[in-house]
Parts: sequence; C-alpha cells; structure tokens
Amino acid sequence: MFLVMELMESDFKQLLSSVPCTEIDESHIVTMLFNMLCALNFLHSANIMHRDLKPGNFLIDSSCHVKICDFGLSRAFTEKNDADRTLERVHKVKYEKFIRATTDEERKSRFSALSAEMTKNLVELGEQRKKRIRDKTITVSTRWYRAPEIIITDKNYNKAIDIYSLGCILAELVACSKPYSNKKDFDNTDRFLTPGKSCLPISPV
Repeated sequence: MFLVMELMESDFKQLLSSVPCTEIDESHIVTMLFNMLCALNFLHSANIMHRDLKPGNFLIDSSCHVKICDFGLSRAFTEKNDADRTLERVHKVKYEKFIRATTDEERKSRFSALSAEMTKNLVELGEQRKKRIRDKTITVSTRWYRAPEIIITDKNYNKAIDIYSLGCILAELVACSKPYSNKKDFDNTDRFLTPGKSCLPISPV
C-alpha cells in the first residue's frame, strides 16, 4: 500500500523569500497559522515530535492549505508511564505516614516500609525505562528555530520544542507582512527571530 501526498505549489521558505513580490496580509497569516496549528496538533496527538520545523518543511498552496513534510528527525515521545505514576503515588502516601509517626519504633517501621516500596518501584521503573524508545539527542532543529532547552543541551525536552519553532516561523510571517514589506528599507533576509552571527543572506526565489 502506497500513500501519495498531493503536489503542493510551494513552501514557506520560498514564500518568505519572494516578499515583497508576493504580498502577505493579516488574513493570510491567520489562515496559515490556523492550518499550521491543526497540522502540528495532529502530529502531537499521535505522540510524534517533528523536531525540525522550519519554513522549508511547511508546504503551502494558493489556497493557504498547509502540510508538514520531512520527518527525518521526527521521534515518538511518551508521557509518564505507569511506573512513574506509581512511584510518585507510593512516595507520597508512605512519606505522609512516616512523618505522622509518633514514636521512634513506629518511625523506624514506617521508614523500612517506605524504603522497601521505593526500592521495589525503582526497580520496576528501571525496567520500564529500558523498554522506552532510545534516548533523545540534542542535535536537532535548524539553528534559527531551535528551542532554548535544546540550545542548553537538555535532553529532557518534549513536544514544546515544535511549538517554539512554529512561533519563530510566525514571527517571520509577521516580519514579511504588508506593514513591513511596504517599507523602502525592507529586507526579507533580516526576518529571522534569532538569526545568530552566522546567518547567511537568502536570495529571493
């Protein structure tokens, strides 16, 4: 069985690079943003992080229909599993009983019970984590759309990194909209939210 994506006319990178020859007004931005959010919500509801959202990976047609492409860096993500939740619950219940102990003997007994339960659940948690999908890497996302948690090399990032990338793309759309593109000194190569020192000029398409 083969799935074929219909041909799209362009992508956001070509669109932004063609401004001011191509005009982008507020209604275009609202429509494109809504469609981008719908597409991203579909991915996240399926527990998939794209991890490389950028203008070149958003396809668009003349009706502002949007599709996400290039899933080479995508990865499935998991929320807290049963072992994590069990560990938190046991720790809370047992600890509350421990601090309410009135005698040394009772405190020692409850502490032993707490330690035993914690050890048991830590072993279970370790087994659960072994079955998880391989560790996430920090070498993801194109520089100008890279979330702060990835920049500081935090491997515990989640689907929020895609939202950050989408926000950067939205900033570019706004920077290339009519109120700005109609100015005499407009330069669409200066549209990046976080360009960095090595941002190279992009020739208009």
